[in-house]
Amino acid sequence: ADCMAYICSSSCIENGTIDKNYKSPWSMFFLDKLWCYPQDERPTTHSVKAEVTNTEMAKLAFDGITYTKGAASLIQLYRLIGAETFSKGIDRYFQKYKWKNATFDNFIEMFKRYVKDENPDSAKNLDNWKKDWLETAGLSQIQAEWDPTNESSTAYLKIYQTSCLEEFPCNRFIKVQVALFDENGKVTEIKDAIINKSTTTIDYDGSKKPKAVFPNFGDQGYVKVKLDDDSKSFFSKNIQKIDDELTRAGIWWSLSRGVTDGEVNPLVFIESAIAGLQFEKENSLMKLIEYITEISANYLTNELRLNMSHRLFGVLIDLLLKT
Repeated sequence: ADCMAYICSSSCIENGTIDKNYKSPWSMFFLDKLWCYPQDERPTTHSVKAEVTNTEMAKLAFDGITYTKGAASLIQLYRLIGAETFSKGIDRYFQKYKWKNATFDNFIEMFKRYVKDENPDSAKNLDNWKKDWLETAGLSQIQAEWDPTNESSTAYLKIYQTSCLEEFPCNRFIKVQVALFDENGKVTEIKDAIINKSTTTIDYDGSKKPKAVFPNFGDQGYVKVKLDDDSKSFFSKNIQKIDDELTRAGIWWSLSRGVTDGEVNPLVFIESAIAGLQFEKENSLMKLIEYITEISANYLTNELRLNMSHRLFGVLIDLLLKT
């Protein structure tokens, strides 16, 4: 239901049925994913699909993984096979099983009529997709490796995928957009990519002199992004130059998780976040405030925390007076 709600809302905005000034459904879905990601990165993670033999197990299953990762998995299928094919499969499924009980295998079989890829190493193999996305527990992470000094028009970068938890190996095919940004924060290239289960090579034009890479532009993939050192440094100083609100939200999240992973200095993040408050609005603004307060509470000394609290209060008062 969540999957179809987000897809339909997005389609209505694109075709003009809903005003384009309406809040992006993908921005709202991003917030749902922020509820899910921490659950999927803990040792208590579980697969989306599970056997429920009694009501107590059913209660335990109602969490962010079941709802949000379940929706994200279906949205990945939508992006992998395309809107037209997805619509045919879902329409046939609803028509055949309306007013009836259906199994998940019934659902898969409807799509197999339109996606006939039996290659076991293919991202569009539906048995692969079912196993990787619905029957395998855990969150994976991706990180770019590249050379910003390479100004060749035939440069390439590599994206490595690893599992967040060693005890839950879960590398999977992930459909994303990889974006490169110049010194002004403008997009130089966007590359559609299907991330492989280990290493993915992507070509780009180094003559455009990109300064940073973000491998989940527009938040198309359900995945944790670890920023490479060059991109991390650039975004910490220039994130306000990024036009796309959803991508900024993803970068803020990646930087904040870098703090919890011990890879980003908490003071550097808080300085960037406080400076960035004036450029965010609505849910993005509230989330950024949450990051600042969470990191201040957990990673700063009492003296630094008090100082940051006073600064944050002053900035927020200024913002309120300007509205």
